[in-house]
Amino acid sequence: MKKWIALATGLSLVLSGFAAAGFQPNKVQAADRTGFVQTDGTQFLLDGSTFYYAGTNNYYLNFKPQYEVDQVMEDAAAMGLKVIRTWGNLDAGVKTDKVNKDGYTVFTDSVDGSGEKEGVYYQYFDADLGRPVVNEGKDGLQKLDYAIYKAEQEGVRLLITFTNNWEAFGGMSQYVKWAKLAGENVTGHDDFYTNETIKGWYKDYIKNDVYPDMSKEYCNLDIVALNKLIIEDVFHIDEEKYEDYVHSTRSYESCYKDIQDGKYDIMFIMNPVRVEQIRNITAMGERLPEVTISVFPKPSVGVIINLKED
Repeated sequence: MKKWIALATGLSLVLSGFAAAGFQPNKVQAADRTGFVQTDGTQFLLDGSTFYYAGTNNYYLNFKPQYEVDQVMEDAAAMGLKVIRTWGNLDAGVKTDKVNKDGYTVFTDSVDGSGEKEGVYYQYFDADLGRPVVNEGKDGLQKLDYAIYKAEQEGVRLLITFTNNWEAFGGMSQYVKWAKLAGENVTGHDDFYTNETIKGWYKDYIKNDVYPDMSKEYCNLDIVALNKLIIEDVFHIDEEKYEDYVHSTRSYESCYKDIQDGKYDIMFIMNPVRVEQIRNITAMGERLPEVTISVFPKPSVGVIINLKED
């Protein structure tokens, strides 16, 4: 089997086999999606040129099945709609271990009905932790991941809102409800703007750390960001398929030769892991990713011993 990706630490990674995974680079390139829309005075700009568009709103791209998302994106592209405004939040109350008659998780203390939408939720309140937790699973942010992926393929740009002034999909009122559950001194909707705990939760959600349960030091590793943001979210290669499509090596030269010979399609070059990163990550009890195969600077001895105090 021809692989997609080769990694080298120092580090480069190479990718091949687009068609096998349903990825269509030619179609994506034709969609002209190379930049973000920006503003210049009263004008919108895209890649330096004035951006004119017709657009629409859609309120279910973030929780509906993929075939419905496909229909919306394909219809929008066919009509010449270049922008869709949609939701990037779906906030529920306290998660329980119960399910309803439809098999969906039951939440308490939700401000918008049952909290979930057809079983999908992006955040919920963990009573044991005393804070909201992000759901990155198939019934969570992977729904939004797919909507973004499909929009890219169809040349449609998304205007994503990450909270709501009103109670639909949770929004600001759900944050205030969470804060009350956490024992914060909050009285109403406007505390969303002033309460430091609430503001911190919202910022954490917007940052959406690559792996929210891991330290920032871990998330800042090139290989971690690459695995999550590119290999998983763009090319949809999960752990089960990883070894079928990804190859890693220490040698930039061998990766480049493999690209030239047509063995792989894409090469990624990453920074070496620094010794202080290894020390900080392991000191927090975290394990380095398996592909972390090169460190800089090189230790002067072959064995590193850390003294452990009783």
